[in-house]
Amino acid sequence: MRLTTLFILLLPLFAGASNHTDSPLALMTDSQAMPDDFKNYFYHSEIPVLVYLNDKLLFEGDITMTEQGQVTLMRVTNFDTTHYQKEEIRRWEKQLTQGIVLGKKTK
Repeated sequence: MRLTTLFILLLPLFAGASNHTDSPLALMTDSQAMPDDFKNYFYHSEIPVLVYLNDKLLFEGDITMTEQGQVTLMRVTNFDTTHYQKEEIRRWEKQLTQGIVLGKKTK
């Protein structure tokens, strides 16, 4: 079984925005400390991202994110520098446009 790792790098990054290092969703737990106008921008606007698969760039795109950790790909903006075939890109594009929830996977 091949372990597939998918990383979504959010831009802008919030270095030091959280004191909670044990939670992958620490940014959301600190969202109450964000000013409302910034929170509305961050959680309800398209954000440019780099999507990596197994430590290699899969594509660049735009996402939206909710306070509950739901991330949805809105569009792929560039895949010219990818190391992957178009079929692999389309597979992940289809999955991510349906949306995923950030956090620990439970069985």
